[in-house]
Amino acid sequence: MEGSDFSDSNLIKSRIEGSNIVNSHFRECSLQEIHFKGSHIKGCDFFGADFTGAVVESSALLKNKVYGAVWSNTTFRNTQFGDVVFEGSFTDCSFENCKFVRVTFQNATFTNTFFKNNSLKKIRFLDCEADNLTYAFLKNGKVDMTGISLISIDNEDESNP
Repeated sequence: MEGSDFSDSNLIKSRIEGSNIVNSHFRECSLQEIHFKGSHIKGCDFFGADFTGAVVESSALLKNKVYGAVWSNTTFRNTQFGDVVFEGSFTDCSFENCKFVRVTFQNATFTNTFFKNNSLKKIRFLDCEADNLTYAFLKNGKVDMTGISLISIDNEDESNP
């Protein structure tokens, strides 16, 4: 599929397997519970797409625009990422045995997100926050932690006993 426009489409629970998807548009697209398997996805626009419950496995995501995307309960398995900048909230997500080349997470918040990789050293984090669990996974993966801070949990107003 080259140059296709799925903007504002509902692709919920779709299965896309062994596809070559190039320069296509998925702006504001509902990709909830979609399953990409063995697909090569390059130069696509996923601005504002909802990846809630999506599974991406044995695929490549290269040079895609993913600003404003929703990442909740999203699973990436054996996936290659290249030249991608992620931002936003990652809640209950997992990155299992993925390869990262020139990948940046910026202004991202990680909650209960699992990173199981041999090396995460090539990922760049800028102005990110992580909960204790995710922070520990990243630290164990030898990530440069200078761009990641622990999520601060605001206590109730201390002036009100």
